[in-house]
Amino acid sequence: MISTFAAEAAAALEGYGRGAFVRALFAEIAHGKAKRPYEWTSRHVELVANTDCKSLYDNVAKESSECTDRMAALYIAGYRQVTSAGPQRDERLAKSQWGPTRHMLADGLTKKGFGPKLRAFLANPRCVFHECSAKAAKLNGYIDDGD
Repeated sequence: MISTFAAEAAAALEGYGRGAFVRALFAEIAHGKAKRPYEWTSRHVELVANTDCKSLYDNVAKESSECTDRMAALYIAGYRQVTSAGPQRDERLAKSQWGPTRHMLADGLTKKGFGPKLRAFLANPRCVFHECSAKAAKLNGYIDDGD
């Protein structure tokens, strides 16, 4: 049986793969050159991976993090090769960001009670993504103690 964390890591890696394909489409439109999807980088078209799984983000942001779940470790190893996060972020890789679950609008597609928030956003699609630590987010009031 796969753990919840391994499932999050697997989904993140799958999401990156799909994002890389879409990036290649946009890059070819913008730059007019045909290349293999992995040849396009964030230098050409930025790719940002957002997650509400703090442990996934921490495993990417902290090089010293170790994953004890072997299945998850495989996905994390792959995800670390294509994304980077935190202060030592490798600009050549896709940016990995963490955000609180309450800000994940896609939850409106699968979870009861989140639909109105998604519909409100779709009616007025404006958002700003920024990266900060969980501690800084709490200090600045972005996260209340209930998160």
